[in-house]
Amino acid sequence: MEEKTRPYFDRGITALLKGTALVLMFFHHFFTFPAWITVPVSDPFIAYVAPHLSHATRLCVAVFVFLTGYLDGFRKRRGFSDRLRKMTDFLLSYWTVYIVLLLIAVWTGKTFFDPNLILYELFGLKQAVMPFSWYVPFYLLSLLCLHPVQKQIERGPVRGILCGILLPAVIFTALAYLCRQQPEREFLYRLSFLFDNAVDFFPVMAAGALIARTDLFRRFDRKLAACRHWTRMRAGWRAVLLLILAILCCAARSLLPRMQFVSGTVFGRTWTFRLSLDLVYAPVFVWSLVRLFAMARGHVPLKALAVIGRYSLYLWFWHDVFFNVCAELTQPVLYLPVLWPLILVWGLAMCFALSWLTDIPVRRLTEQKNRLLFPEKIAGK
Repeated sequence: MEEKTRPYFDRGITALLKGTALVLMFFHHFFTFPAWITVPVSDPFIAYVAPHLSHATRLCVAVFVFLTGYLDGFRKRRGFSDRLRKMTDFLLSYWTVYIVLLLIAVWTGKTFFDPNLILYELFGLKQAVMPFSWYVPFYLLSLLCLHPVQKQIERGPVRGILCGILLPAVIFTALAYLCRQQPEREFLYRLSFLFDNAVDFFPVMAAGALIARTDLFRRFDRKLAACRHWTRMRAGWRAVLLLILAILCCAARSLLPRMQFVSGTVFGRTWTFRLSLDLVYAPVFVWSLVRLFAMARGHVPLKALAVIGRYSLYLWFWHDVFFNVCAELTQPVLYLPVLWPLILVWGLAMCFALSWLTDIPVRRLTEQKNRLLFPEKIAGK
C-alpha cells in the first residue's frame, strides 16, 4: 500500500476541529444535564431544549478520539518510548490542574486528603474532584493498545478492521464484565468502567488510524471531483450542504448511537456485544468540517476557534472546576450571564484564561521532564 507522508488537513484545520469539539463539549456539559446544574436558571432553552441534545453533542468525545488515531497514523515515531513520552506529557498537564482543584476543594471543605482517593484520581479511576477525568485512563490505555493495532493496520484494511475495531470491542466487553463480577475489589470494579469506555471509543480511534493509512478522505475527494453536480455547484451551496451533513451526524447519533448484538449465553449469562456508530459519525463529521473550514479560512470567528483548539486539552481539564466538589463555589459565577450563548462564551473565557496561565509553567516542566527521561527524543528533533 502506498505510504502517505502528510495528513488530509494541516495544523490550522486540526486546531479548528479541536476547537469545534471543545465548544460542543462545553455545551454538552453546561446545559444538557439538568441534574448537574446546582443554581436556578431562567433561560427556557436550558430548561426545556438543551436536555434533548445530550446524545447529539456527545459526538465531541468521538471527534477527539478519532483525531488522536488519525494523526497517530502520520507520526514518524510510534515506538513505545515515544508513546510513553506522550502519556507522561498528558499526565503532567492533568496532574497540574487536578492538584489545583483538589486544593480548592479541600480549602472549601468539600473534600479531604484521602491518600487512597487521591491515588485513584491521579489516574482518573475516580472522579470526585474532576468528573470528566474518565478520559485519562482511557487515553493511556488506548495509546498502549494502538501500538500493536497500527502494525495490523499496516498489513491491510481487513486486518485493521478485525484487529482494530471488532476484536478490541469483544475483548474490552469481556474484561468489563469480568471486572464487574468482583465489586468487593475496588480496583477491578473501577477498571470495569475504563473497559466500558474502551468498548465505545477505542474502535473510533482505530477507525481514525485506518482512514489515515488508506487515505480514505482523499480517495473520497477524487470520487467527488468526478461528480459533475458537485463540481458545478456554487461554493455557497456546497458550504450549506457540508454544514447540513455535520448537523445530520449529530442528529443521527442522537437517534442511533450504537448497534447491539446478542452473542449468546456463555457461563450462564447472555453476553451483549455492542459497537458504537461514532466510528461512522466522527469521520463524516470531521470530513465535512475540514471541507467547510477550507472554504472559510481567515474569518475572525475561525481564528478564535483555532485558538480554543490549541488550548483544548487544558480547557477540557479546567472546565471540571464547575462541577462536583467545586460546583457550589463556581456555578453561580458560570451561570451569571443567564442566557446560554453568553454563559458558553463566559465559561470559555474563564477556562481559557486559566489554560493560558497553566500552559507556561507546564510547558517548562514538560521540557525538563523530557530532557531527563527521554534525552534521545530531544536530541532527535
